Amino acid sequence: MSRSKVASSALLVASLAVTSAAASPAPPNLTVDKTFGKVAGWSIGYSESLGGCLAAASYGDGTTLLFSFGGARESSYQALTNPKWRFLKVGGQYEIQMLAGGEKWRGTFTGFERGEANGLFQSGLKERSSPTCPPPAASA
Repeated sequence: MSRSKVASSALLVASLAVTSAAASPAPPNLTVDKTFGKVAGWSIGYSESLGGCLAAASYGDGTTLLFSFGGARESSYQALTNPKWRFLKVGGQYEIQMLAGGEKWRGTFTGFERGEANGLFQSGLKERSSPTCPPPAASA
């Protein structure tokens, strides 16, 4: 299945419902500051603000998916952004249901602003193992 079909499938299955839960803290600056490489449209690299790895992919409709793990904040993040998603409220809580690899997943995301785009993020994801992402070697 192509990368765009996977993203479209995940987003089509996603359902949003605003809840009145307390707002979560804003995510750190989710950017790839030092790229290790690109794989199937994903930029994989190191994020200074996280102190760990970050993977990001952008799609033709303006949606960007970001995943991070490990790092100085000892937390993992998952985020989706799109400049067209102005209906999302910063700090608002949204229940999302996703389907990936035949598995359903449900979680609460928080609305946030990232540059010109609004988005949703979730932190504190559980890891099956403890992956590490070392900081890039210092340049001489």
